[in-house]
Amino acid sequence: MAAIGVPSGSWMLQQLDFATRAHHVPADSGRLSLFTAKMTPDKYVEFLSRIYSFEAPIEARWKRMPELQKAIDVAPRIRTPFLLSDLGALNAAAELLPAPNLVGAEQGLGWMYVVERGRRLNSMLYRHLMKRLPRELTIAGNYLLSSSPTGQRWHELGKALDKAAADHHQADQIINAAHRAFRALRMTPVFTGQRAA
Repeated sequence: MAAIGVPSGSWMLQQLDFATRAHHVPADSGRLSLFTAKMTPDKYVEFLSRIYSFEAPIEARWKRMPELQKAIDVAPRIRTPFLLSDLGALNAAAELLPAPNLVGAEQGLGWMYVVERGRRLNSMLYRHLMKRLPRELTIAGNYLLSSSPTGQRWHELGKALDKAAADHHQADQIINAAHRAFRALRMTPVFTGQRAA
């Protein structure tokens, strides 16, 4: 989606946007559907639960990858505490999927591209949902709100990707990892969570 793939000056981000373009519409559909669907608290819980199931295991893996942490500052990209806080505020739970097997900074950065690309919609989504679910967003909008601003993180990711893709082999590893991440996102089940009556 053009609005998400904002130019950053990074040649590797441009390569990733081009190489993975077939995945973009399915990847964005979960967030974009919240702009058009009749919103209910349960739909919002389903969204948060699915994002948690996808992102939390990836973030857990990033934190155990010293080579990735040398390539980019991982800490500002961790959003699992916000997701857990939001789900807890809504008396909901989510299923934690197994962490992906990532080897090397290149694979970690490829998955990071997919996660951060999706988060570029979060600020706009927060503003939209605040008008429709003000109570829920007031107590459980931390994940969406914490994603803004995205520009600096996107720029830093581009710089790290350019540096990591020192040759065609490393660039291919990054792109292949992004393909894997997009496929994993598509296969992440919608977990309805558990809400108190």
